[in-house]
Amino acid sequence: MIENLRNLNQEVASELQGWLDFLDDYADFLEEEGGHTYLKEVPRGLNISEHLLTDLRQASSQAVRVREYYNLGYHALPELYTFLDELRILVYRDFVPKESGVWGAFYRHPRLGFSLFVNVNTTPERQAFTLAHGLAHVLYHRHLPIIVCRRDFLSQREIEAERFANAWASHFLVPGKALRKQAKLLGEISPETALLLANHFRVSYSFILFRLQHEGLISKEERELWSKYRPEDLALRVGVNYHIISQPSTPIPKYPYLDRYPHSVLSRVRKAVENERLSVSGATGLLRLDSTTVERELLARPREYENLEVEEFGEELGFVSPGRKAKANLVRPG
Repeated sequence: MIENLRNLNQEVASELQGWLDFLDDYADFLEEEGGHTYLKEVPRGLNISEHLLTDLRQASSQAVRVREYYNLGYHALPELYTFLDELRILVYRDFVPKESGVWGAFYRHPRLGFSLFVNVNTTPERQAFTLAHGLAHVLYHRHLPIIVCRRDFLSQREIEAERFANAWASHFLVPGKALRKQAKLLGEISPETALLLANHFRVSYSFILFRLQHEGLISKEERELWSKYRPEDLALRVGVNYHIISQPSTPIPKYPYLDRYPHSVLSRVRKAVENERLSVSGATGLLRLDSTTVERELLARPREYENLEVEEFGEELGFVSPGRKAKANLVRPG
């Protein structure tokens, strides 16, 4: 077991070790497949120093630089699980107890590349923060050994890295310039407009209150008072659907195992089985699943149903742009 996992409780250490074991096995699989691995080095175009960066004064400017490099603009980010998979950072999801204080982990696998572990026993918005936090470790702390994102049992260097990753993630998710501009459009800042800002940036109400305080738009006293208001009640006052939920995204004590893995893993394993380069039993062993799950969820042909919405859109969208010919569908499921 890696040294950093020794002072965790047994359940959490076991789940993290399972992630690391999967990375070893998946690296073996990719070597046999002869395919691409995941991101191993930070893109040169970002011009990020090889040295460990923990200076909080640079968190904002560095976050803006990364947004600009990936053409993300200044508003709500795309869905981060998909975005990080597109960057070739392997994200592995699992369920660990909240009381463990472990939100996620970062590891640079020697053969596979960068990988993140995310605890799904949190709200989707908290997971988004964990993903942004993990991206900061990828970019700025890539030469450290495995980092378990928690509050206890950290070395001084890890504490500084965690503080920087928290600050960077805050600015990456909600840039100060964009927040001030959007707040100005909404007029006087109130608990209700704070909720609208949370919805706009797709972050939690609690998170946006801290960002408003950090940017000097509300006081600490206002943040503490407003944090006591129920977001659901504020949503009713402004006539919007509050999409933030207060419960973990998974209400059961065991995470749905197929959902542990990103699209890049599942699609690669599925193709290997379909092309008879990997057996079903080999896929079950690699993904730590039972054969029924693999056959019914990963390999089965999608079921058909009566899609009423496509009939509705048929009249509105059933057209071909002038000068263009409709292309035949060259890719068929199954």
